Amino acid sequence: MDSIAGGLGVFTFGDCQDYSASGNELSKYGLDAASRISVEISYKDTDTSKKKNLTLYIGKNDKDKKNYYVKLKDSKMLYLSDADVVKNILNPE
Repeated sequence: MDSIAGGLGVFTFGDCQDYSASGNELSKYGLDAASRISVEISYKDTDTSKKKNLTLYIGKNDKDKKNYYVKLKDSKMLYLSDADVVKNILNPE
C-alpha cells in the first residue's frame, strides 16, 4: 500500500526509516503505545469495492519538522509522511 485516498485527500507513505522496528526503537520515533496518536481510517478497496479499515499510528516530527514518523498498526515498518498531510488528518477543516 503506497497511498490512501479519501475525504482528507491522499495520504502517501514517504521513505521507509526502519524495516523492523520494535520496543525501544518505537519510542525513539514517538510510536510507542504511550506516545503515538492512533487514527482509524475507513476506505473502499478499489479491487473488491468492499469497505475496509486500518489503523495508522502517528509519532514525532523528524529533525527538520517537515515530516512525521508513521506506521500501520500491524506492521513493523516505519515511514516518513509529509507534515502538512498529517496535520490535515489530525485537524481537518
